[in-house]
Amino acid sequence: MPTCKLIIQDEVNVKFEGLAVDVRRKISNRLKYELAYAKHTPQYKLGRWDGKVGFFGIGGSGFLNHLDIILEELEKNRVTVADIEDHRQTYDLKFNPVTESYWADQGVRWPKGHPFEGELIMLRDYQVTSINNFISNPQSLQEIATGAGKTITTATLSHICEPYGRTIVIVPNKSLVEQTEEDYINCGLDVGVYFGDRKELGRTHTICTWQSLNILDKRNKNGQEALSLAEMLEEISTVIVDECFAGNTLVTTPTGKVPIKDLKAGDKVINLCEETKQYKEDTVVKVHKNLTHSKSEKMLELEFDNGIKTQVTANHKFLTDKGWVRADELTDDLEIIDINTYS
Repeated sequence: MPTCKLIIQDEVNVKFEGLAVDVRRKISNRLKYELAYAKHTPQYKLGRWDGKVGFFGIGGSGFLNHLDIILEELEKNRVTVADIEDHRQTYDLKFNPVTESYWADQGVRWPKGHPFEGELIMLRDYQVTSINNFISNPQSLQEIATGAGKTITTATLSHICEPYGRTIVIVPNKSLVEQTEEDYINCGLDVGVYFGDRKELGRTHTICTWQSLNILDKRNKNGQEALSLAEMLEEISTVIVDECFAGNTLVTTPTGKVPIKDLKAGDKVINLCEETKQYKEDTVVKVHKNLTHSKSEKMLELEFDNGIKTQVTANHKFLTDKGWVRADELTDDLEIIDINTYS
């Protein structure tokens, strides 16, 4: 009976070694899914794409969450997994729930010049709820209104994570970099910014944008920058991403588009790896909703040439053929990079 080796590379990726080509092809075909909207895309109409996305490469690479399907296919083909290498790391994360007086208990007060100058910093009830939801489910998504004091929430999370190492906070634009930095300073945190002309490395907490990380990566690969993205992220234990989408924004999943507000734990979503130009599947661990709404936050409705509409804050950036561009700076000549671009 033929055998193979299973390598669990991390929490997402797996690789099989020793599988015959015909077996790999069968698994690849089994893990191909037709997208319901494919027939409306130019690539499909021109015959350049079959309308399907695949989640198992002919080289033997796949995803951990598909192991049940892969093993079933191996059994059908009388293949035995003779050896398993598990490279996943074990993390024992322990966080104590916070209260509204988290900062006040440490004697932290609003600094000079702040509207509440001299007063002890107190968290709002919904901020406490959001923070405690995050620390009880470290890999999760939450819906928090832009005007609901997200930067204090983020600063609190970063402070809680300090015993495990450094943190990096990724925000959509410069204004949020500055706003987030201000509240980190207000809370007395050791914070640095990686954006534009400011390259403050080695701080306990780093605030940057997606675009600044993308530029660093490209410049390093082109030999224009000695520092690599991997080196910048050394000792980073926590990644916090602040994005700005409306609840009805459609998210790509293996079975089609789903509103982000309808995602639930266990659902699978598709993400693009900009380095490899390939899509990978991730699993939602848990989703939380904060029902506080900001009356002052301006939302834009965008309509694309494929008829899809979405609502997003003006400062949210989209990946285009010219790089990352703010929603309120998009023009008709820009092409949005989506799941069909690299099919």
